[in-house]
Amino acid sequence: MTGSSQRLLRTSSPQIVARYIRQRILRGELSSGERLRQGDIATALGISRIPVREAIIGLDRDGWLRLAPSGGGAYVTELRRDDILDHYELRGVAFGLVAARAAAAMTEESRKRLQQQLRLMRSTSDVETFSRENDGFLDQIAWLAASPGLRSALRVSPSLISTGFFEFVPGARAIQEAGAAALMRALKTSDQRGAELAMRRLLCRQGSAVVKTLESRGRWADHDRPPPSGEPPRDEAGTRADQANFRQAEGALELVVNHVRQLIIAGKIHPGQRICQDDIGLAVGVSRTPVREGIIALEREGWVRIKPHRGAFAVGMSDQAIFDHHALYGRYLAFAARRVIDHRNPGDCSTLDSLASKVATRSTEAALERAARDYIERLAILARSTRLDVTLRVMPPVADRRVLSAIAGVAGAGRAGIGKLQEAIESGDRGQAERACITMLEHQAASLIAFLNTRDPSQLDE
Repeated sequence: MTGSSQRLLRTSSPQIVARYIRQRILRGELSSGERLRQGDIATALGISRIPVREAIIGLDRDGWLRLAPSGGGAYVTELRRDDILDHYELRGVAFGLVAARAAAAMTEESRKRLQQQLRLMRSTSDVETFSRENDGFLDQIAWLAASPGLRSALRVSPSLISTGFFEFVPGARAIQEAGAAALMRALKTSDQRGAELAMRRLLCRQGSAVVKTLESRGRWADHDRPPPSGEPPRDEAGTRADQANFRQAEGALELVVNHVRQLIIAGKIHPGQRICQDDIGLAVGVSRTPVREGIIALEREGWVRIKPHRGAFAVGMSDQAIFDHHALYGRYLAFAARRVIDHRNPGDCSTLDSLASKVATRSTEAALERAARDYIERLAILARSTRLDVTLRVMPPVADRRVLSAIAGVAGAGRAGIGKLQEAIESGDRGQAERACITMLEHQAASLIAFLNTRDPSQLDE
């Protein structure tokens, strides 16, 4: 599903800016290494610089841009074929879980509505109308899924071509119609797994079509061209001092994000409560800039909602949101495991086997949690997917290590799950690897939910 549905994803000014920049990059109007000029973008869209700055922060976290240290500006990063294919596959993972949730909630009335929407899609010859009806089909599926957490996941992994997709990509409509029909067959019988797989296959096919279209337009014909003047080569960018300052700025943002998350988890900031940015800055010892940037990141992750001229308000995490978060995270890890299996690199398997052995032998909950996290982080690295790195960076764990290590059941689920996962990787069983990842994270979600429903805020005091 690739349209620009306004009802599914709330579109703010920064999101409009981000979409505009992504479109220009894909259409070749902005080249790899080119510096963005915030004033030009603000003028072109008729808006202030504030949403432009916010969009650039988000695009940096998403891997589309690179913020240079010490105020050196933002530069377009390289976009490879694999980046696009991985983006659509990972987007399909999120949409697939939405489809599974919709299949579980399917009623006779909702079946009729979806079938009617599908007929409207097929009956029109106008591309714009088809796109609009396709958006309506997607909206209904998202409404049935009833998962704000999954909608947040889609917001941090937006469609690469959010406007004019079916005009820009030849053959995209035929792919969409066939994929929607396969999805509808699964939805009609409330086949959750079938709906999930149908949606994933559809997005993968659309990703391949996008790559083919960009290749035909000469997107990678000049891939050996040096970066434009003004942007130094990647391995020479910035002095060591500048790079250290940049890492320090990133660290300040993460301090803010982690602190606010834990306040929400501990119940010290309640859903609907306004977040005082000055208090947050004082608590973690940073200036207002990283606090503001951290709040933007938290909104993208679904933890807070920014209301214009009023401030940021906590959203909180329901039991369903926590479960969906872990279910999706498990599927992302399964993506990483499949890539490791496909690479069949003996060195990678040896590295993971060594880390899995540490998981199996740790005796304390804290040590076991650390070993399990080390294994998972290494698995993600060995997948060698820039888009997966970006996806996981903007989808952090619900609770930090200190909290997780104190929850009965979380570490044990990690030990059992990683043992089964490593067996699957060594035997090359992609299906078993996926099941191990999903089951492990769902068990951890159940333990975390039980803990949060009986928590004592003093347990989480720093």
